[in-house]
Formats: sequence, structure tokens, C-alpha cells
Amino acid sequence: MNRREAIQRATLVLGSAFSLPTLMAMDHWQAEKQVQVAGFTVTDQQKQIIAEVAEMIIPKTSTPGAKDTGVPAFIVMMMQDCYKTPEHTSFLEGVKA
Repeated sequence: MNRREAIQRATLVLGSAFSLPTLMAMDHWQAEKQVQVAGFTVTDQQKQIIAEVAEMIIPKTSTPGAKDTGVPAFIVMMMQDCYKTPEHTSFLEGVKA
């Protein structure tokens, strides 16, 4: 076996070792995601608060800020798609505070 074959085989073994747990986690996540979660909605005022806080974290400089790149809409989408009711409640309490 030459060095090239050894590197190819090692890469295959390492790739498999890293990929299998990831694929299993994705399958588990997909199974959990099929459970329907109550709708998450935010008011226009809450959207403005989310946008302002995001802009404080990623301000507009010589590059676009959070508002310009759609971060507030992304935050709302992530809350709707990836989190459940307890996190929705906690997030909205934080926005209210």
C-alpha cells in the first residue's frame, strides 16, 4: 500500500465516523419536527423591537447591518420552525421586557 492509498482509506474511515452520527441526529431531528407545534406569531411592535435589538448587535457600518440583511425575519422564522411553546413564551417575555 502506498501513501496515497493510505490517505484515501484514512479519509474514508474518518468521514464515515463523522458522518454517521450526524445522519442519525438529522433523522432523529426530522422525526421530532413532524410533531405540530402551536403557532408562533409576533405583532408589528414586537417585530420592530426584534429588529432594533438585532441592529444593536450587528450595526450598519461600511457593511450592511442586521436590518439590511434580513436578520429580524430570520429570527422570527427560526422561532417558528425550530422552537416549541416554552421557548416561544420565554422569547416573547424577553421582547416584552
